Amino acid sequence: PFYMAVFIGLLFAYAGIIFLLAKAFKGSGGYGESFKAVAYSLVPYNIISIVPFVGGLSIIYSLVLMVFGVIKLHNLSTGRAVAVVLIPIGVVVALLAGIVVLLIIYLFSGGFGRSFYG
Repeated sequence: PFYMAVFIGLLFAYAGIIFLLAKAFKGSGGYGESFKAVAYSLVPYNIISIVPFVGGLSIIYSLVLMVFGVIKLHNLSTGRAVAVVLIPIGVVVALLAGIVVLLIIYLFSGGFGRSFYG
């Protein structure tokens, strides 16, 4: 199905971002190590996510596993590995928050019922 193709594409892209950040933080290892860290760490989330409340918490466990994978496979310190894993998530959250703020501003300024031409 389509969602599986999107998931696999995002998996490869996120592994690439992790690889580039690990290199920026002076880590060793290649793209394959980054892909292993990302793919293996997401297995618990994919299995446990079917349980309503626990599934949401399992992403935290997967992020912890990803940090351990980056530490081991890229030979980074704990602080640098945490930064490598959390920077992409922070960027996505900041972009989504910016979109929400812009949408709220647009809606409260007259929104879809008003044009720019008066």
